[in-house]
Amino acid sequence: HPHSPFDPPKPYSELYDIDDARLPVYDPEINSQLPPAAKSLMYDANNLGHAAVSKMGIDLQKKVSTYIRALIKQIDDAIGEILKKIDLADTVVIFTTDHGDYYGRRGLMLKTPGIPFDDIARVPLIISGASVGSGLISDNLVQNSDIAMTVMDIAGIKPVRTEQFDSCSLYPYFNGRMPANDRTVFCWSNYDWHMIRYTRLKYFYHAPSGQEMLFDLIVDPAEKYNLADDMKYLQDLRMMRLKMQTELAKGVVDLTP
Repeated sequence: HPHSPFDPPKPYSELYDIDDARLPVYDPEINSQLPPAAKSLMYDANNLGHAAVSKMGIDLQKKVSTYIRALIKQIDDAIGEILKKIDLADTVVIFTTDHGDYYGRRGLMLKTPGIPFDDIARVPLIISGASVGSGLISDNLVQNSDIAMTVMDIAGIKPVRTEQFDSCSLYPYFNGRMPANDRTVFCWSNYDWHMIRYTRLKYFYHAPSGQEMLFDLIVDPAEKYNLADDMKYLQDLRMMRLKMQTELAKGVVDLTP
C-alpha cells in the first residue's frame, strides 16, 4: 500500500472526507505529441490495469484518492511503531517504493501503462539513522539499485566484482559529500519504453519500433513536448541515444564467481 485494492481499515477509512479530495487538473493535450507506440498505450482501455480518469468518473476518482491518502497515513503510523522498537544510533532506515502512480495525471490512475514518466518513475527516498546527517537534501539523480551498494558500504563490505552493479553507494551523502550531479540513470520498462535521465534531459526508446521521446525537464516538467524531432535538440538527442545504447548493451551480467 498505497495500492489496489484500496481498502484502508477503520479508523483510517473514516479519517478523510471524500469531498475534500484534491485532484490534479487533467490536460487533454498532454499525450498529443507522443509517438504512436506510446500514445496507443496511453489510450488502450483494454490494457491490464488501465484506469482512465474519463472511465472512472470524478466521484470514483475522489474516493480512490481519499483511500490512497488514508493508506499513506496508515503506513506512516506503522513505520512510527517500528521506529519505537529500534535504536537509530546503530540502525539505518531506508524508506522508498518501487513505483509511483499517475493519480489522474495524463488522464490515468494507477501505474499502467509502465512508460517511465516521472509520475511513476520518480519515487521518494528517505534515509535516516546512524551516521546520517540531519536535514540533508539532494536533488541528484540516484536509482533504487544504489541501495544494495549503499548497504554494503555501511556494513564495510566491498564487492569483489563491481561490474556486477549498475549502481553506486549513496554513503557519501550521509555526511553531506554530494557527488557531482552528472550521472546517467536508467529505467527498464516491460512495455519496451526504456528510459534514461541525464541532467535536465530525459530520453525514451521503444525497442520494437525505434520510436523516441526526448524531454527537457527544466522547461517541460510535465513531459508534454516531445523534442525528438526538434533540430535545436539534435545534439542532445544524439548524446542520449549513445547513452541508451551503452545501457542496453550491458545486458545481463554473468554472476558466475
